[in-house]
Amino acid sequence: MAQDLRSGRDFRLLWGGQFVSDLGGQLTAFALPTIAIISLGASPLAVGSLQAFEFAVVPLLATIAGILADRHPRKPLMIGANVVRALALGSLPLAWWLHALTLTQFFVVGGICAAAGVLFDTAYQALLPALCGRDGYQRGVARLAMSGSVAEAVGTGSAGAIVQFVGAPLAIVLNLFTYVVSTVNLLRIRVPHIAPAPEPAERGSTWQEARAGFALVLRDPLLRSVALSASTAYLGGAMVTSVFTLYCYRELHMTPMHFGVVMALANLGLAGAFVANRAGERFGARRTLAGATVLSAIGKFIFLCHAAPLAAVFVGRLLLSFTGPISSTTQQALQTARVPDHMLGRMNAAMRTIVWAALPIGSFVGGAVANVAGTSVTIAVGSVISLCAVGWLAIRPSLESPQLEAQLELAS
Repeated sequence: MAQDLRSGRDFRLLWGGQFVSDLGGQLTAFALPTIAIISLGASPLAVGSLQAFEFAVVPLLATIAGILADRHPRKPLMIGANVVRALALGSLPLAWWLHALTLTQFFVVGGICAAAGVLFDTAYQALLPALCGRDGYQRGVARLAMSGSVAEAVGTGSAGAIVQFVGAPLAIVLNLFTYVVSTVNLLRIRVPHIAPAPEPAERGSTWQEARAGFALVLRDPLLRSVALSASTAYLGGAMVTSVFTLYCYRELHMTPMHFGVVMALANLGLAGAFVANRAGERFGARRTLAGATVLSAIGKFIFLCHAAPLAAVFVGRLLLSFTGPISSTTQQALQTARVPDHMLGRMNAAMRTIVWAALPIGSFVGGAVANVAGTSVTIAVGSVISLCAVGWLAIRPSLESPQLEAQLELAS
């Protein structure tokens, strides 16, 4: 029987810890590129390469993380990942205060945090159905998406003020405390959190288990279409995000505080998470994903309206923040509804490998294009690629499934 999310103690602990962790992550996500661009004078290619390096870790390690999440208890994996991320991030403010901070350290710390993040996220996605049940899974994802949107708005806005008046290292220090809170909450969760072990016949070498996850995704028309669409959207999106901060600081001449306030106020993620379930129920999964993909691409195009640049950034950000939770909630529901518990880790890892493989490519290409043609051209090219992602959804007659329809009915 599915747990009632409103009274599920373990789910609330995970939810609260994840909210605080998301809040701290926004502080660091704002502070790191600000330090690189303003304090270290990083070039567009350097910023793009840094983002590409961090993203490259995900597809390289996602498969191993998926196998670990299916073989071992997920809670200890998540706790270990938090500890590693806290130690790595802690080295940055220390180096800052010692006047020894370099771009090389950014690459090392970024790679370590990305690797630990892959393990945490893979175990977390596989753990969630055990907390809220299959029937309550989509509601749980929607609630987490809502809190993530609130954390994004609050974290980005406060990070701008912190960086402007106190300094970027403090934002990173505050993130360390969020990992402590997340870890304490995980320690208080009582459910063992491991999926049913595979039958002995299913257990094989690491390579065989990894192949099983990819085979599951590639032979399923629904999962395959979603993976190709998401990877295309991520390719274009990575090109845009790799230069977006540069674009705002150097072309629009925004201060860190102004940038943070605009990014915080222009956030409709909470609304997107709220309507995600209803949109999937009313329009169907395929139309919901396609619509979110198109609106996201339009949002990127709007950034280039130089007649009113601040308004363009505000409106474009509104569309991106609104569509993000809709896409992620619908996609996660589709994936989980079609996969047995003991394969969730490997399926999630395979999806992340396929989708996130596009991110380092897009980030590096975005930085290279910006070095030659400028950030505006890079944003335009990335927007076009993002719009093309809808084609993978359009060529399929339907992405609906009996499992999803039943899940949407229960979620309503």
